[in-house]
Amino acid sequence: MGAYGGSEPTYGVVISGNIFDGCHNHGVYSSFGVDAAAVTGNTFTRCSMPVAMTGSGHTITGNTTYTHTTGTNLDVAGLSIREPIGCTITGNTIRGDVLAGQVAVELGNYLAGSVEVSRNTITGNTIILTAGAGVAIRVGRAGQTTICNDNIVSNNVVRGLGQVNVGLVTVAPSAGTAYGNKVDNNTIVIRGNSHGIYLINANHTTVSGNTIRFEYNAAAATTVAGVRIYDSRGVTVRGNSFLTATGHGANLSVRAIWEAAGSTLGKYGPNAHDPLNATTYTPIVTVTVTGTNCFVDESGTGDPNGAFFASAGSRWARTDRTVGTSLYVKESGSTAASGWVGK
Repeated sequence: MGAYGGSEPTYGVVISGNIFDGCHNHGVYSSFGVDAAAVTGNTFTRCSMPVAMTGSGHTITGNTTYTHTTGTNLDVAGLSIREPIGCTITGNTIRGDVLAGQVAVELGNYLAGSVEVSRNTITGNTIILTAGAGVAIRVGRAGQTTICNDNIVSNNVVRGLGQVNVGLVTVAPSAGTAYGNKVDNNTIVIRGNSHGIYLINANHTTVSGNTIRFEYNAAAATTVAGVRIYDSRGVTVRGNSFLTATGHGANLSVRAIWEAAGSTLGKYGPNAHDPLNATTYTPIVTVTVTGTNCFVDESGTGDPNGAFFASAGSRWARTDRTVGTSLYVKESGSTAASGWVGK
């Protein structure tokens, strides 16, 4: 689809109820100048990228994409909208191979520059990555997207290996404004050396109500996070459940919430933690930021003094408590790991 040869955009194209098998490239493709198209109820297999669209107001719903083989760019499961504003991807089933560096559901952009990815919704999809080390859902593209506001990723079921040092669900604009994004009520099952949710430059993003489960063997020393936060301001992580299943390798270290340098003013907790069989499990790892820091309301074992940074007024419920140490309150030192007082 494309507005070829004309000055006016094309609106309202509907592609529904088709079977796409053995496409050398995309199954459905739209270029610049096409808006408010609907791709519904189709089946795609053996395509390079089943659906690749550009523009605003698109709806991709109720489709099924799957792969027959692994390790080939001509048989990949996925849906992509470039430079999207106000688009919806909902109720799709995506199953199969997503190679390293590729994405099953992507809201990104085609060209570098001042590109907006805003007011989009990814909801109610089932994404099962049976092979490959790709990303399940990505909103924004590092190095290109400059505006990434008010996007919602909710109520999806995601399972896969994921990409090392990224997340099965990633919100990652490269620069500029990024406000009001939400990642909520998803079920994320991690089967490889990937984080669950990965945020970078994602200011005032809310991560809530998700269930994140680590379910794989770590053959070598590996540190992964349920929520990994880079260079983000005012992120809220609350009401999530972090679980570790049986069968982990002896080298696995899990950090439920892992904040990196450059992040500030986060609000973390309360969340639920069930660290079954994890060799090392840490509810939260924070960093100091001069003059500002995060508010923590979490629980776990041990004395929080020296364990992590938090602002005054933060709370730590100690699950291996003794008399006078069941609850710690941060009385001082907003840019230090000290100042926790047992109550």
